[in-house]
Amino acid sequence: MGGLIARATIARGSPRPPFDGVASVPFVGAGMVGFGLIVWFSAALTLSQADLATPLSVGVAAVASLAAVISVNASETSLRTKLMGAVPVVVMLVASTVRALHDGPTVDVAFFLQGAADALAHGSDPYAVVFRDLYDPSLSSRLYGPGVVEGGVLTYGFPYPPLIALTATIGGFLGDARLAGVAALAAASLMLLALARRPAGRAAAISLVCTPGVGLLLAVGWTESISILLLACVVVAVHRGHLATAAVCLGLLFVSKQYFAVLLPLLWLLRPYATPRRWLLVCAVPLVTTLPFIAWNPGRFWRSVVEWQFIQPYRPDASSLSVVVIEHFHLAPPSWLGPTALLLGFAVACVLAWRLPPSVASFSLAVALSLGAMVLLSKQAFLNYFFLVGAALLVAGWSLSEGRGSVDAVAAASIEEGTAVERRDDCAPGRSASPPPRAVG
Repeated sequence: MGGLIARATIARGSPRPPFDGVASVPFVGAGMVGFGLIVWFSAALTLSQADLATPLSVGVAAVASLAAVISVNASETSLRTKLMGAVPVVVMLVASTVRALHDGPTVDVAFFLQGAADALAHGSDPYAVVFRDLYDPSLSSRLYGPGVVEGGVLTYGFPYPPLIALTATIGGFLGDARLAGVAALAAASLMLLALARRPAGRAAAISLVCTPGVGLLLAVGWTESISILLLACVVVAVHRGHLATAAVCLGLLFVSKQYFAVLLPLLWLLRPYATPRRWLLVCAVPLVTTLPFIAWNPGRFWRSVVEWQFIQPYRPDASSLSVVVIEHFHLAPPSWLGPTALLLGFAVACVLAWRLPPSVASFSLAVALSLGAMVLLSKQAFLNYFFLVGAALLVAGWSLSEGRGSVDAVAAASIEEGTAVERRDDCAPGRSASPPPRAVG
């Protein structure tokens, strides 16, 4: 929760220089100290978990922290400033990779990813792969739902969407399926850092990686980093006026996790950028990505991707409010807890789509708040879910700090008239394109 509060604070980042007035110096100074300490602690923890000697871990972490503070505190945008910001990002990612490769796969997620990568590399259906049960029977009964384990093997195949199987294959070619997650998070952070023009934008980009849970997230193989990269690509593509690219990334984003279905109402926040061609891309990309795997074996696909999600058991070790209440009052976990969490996330998404101003920054913020509401009531809520929520807040903060997170009066007028804001990429050959509307900074 402390990490989420820190991320929300950064998400309110101002486009002003860090020392804008004498009165702000104490607050900015305290913020710089806090930011530096977070980066230092994250780097030191991750380096020590990678079996680096403690004095060396502390020293390298201190250098990374100092580089991060210098980068964020710089008023100018230069290559040197961005390279300084890249130092802590590279340190964290290298340490996380070393830890992952040193420890090897330790939980079922990593085995699922590697199994899917190996299956696709040999032209086999990842949803027909038979996985062995890694845990002893007493633990397995708490981790898996009824009927999942029979005779020491799982009766379900790869439990993630096809996009995750495809990205795991890329990691498999690199030697370990989990490396796809490392590459995705690295790409998201370094892309936002390279394009950031303001201190708050650089802080958001660095914080995307420099948080204490990154090492565990990447070592386990949790797949949220793929969704984070796609969300960052949507925001960056909109900022740079590449709206067809944004539409493709948006379509991929919605098929990167099953529970993203609750976010469908948030598409209304992107209406200033909508045209029929872009909506066609948003709808076509998920179909192209998913339909071949459904056609491969419809029964196995449904059982692994959909049915698996609904038979997952209540986890007393989950970090959600519902679990706290149930455990504190020694209540029996209700069977409707899972569907209720999904409905809450969907309801929050509907309210935010109705109340927030239309923009890509609002979309990213609403993604964080809707998923946060769902996770806080969920029967399964762990570090990876909260990391995705925090990352979405940081991406929203990056968008706001870069000054193009909202649409101007021209776009607002086009919304009122029921017309879409046209961009260059939709102009017919030989037809002049009007420049995209300038966003209110």
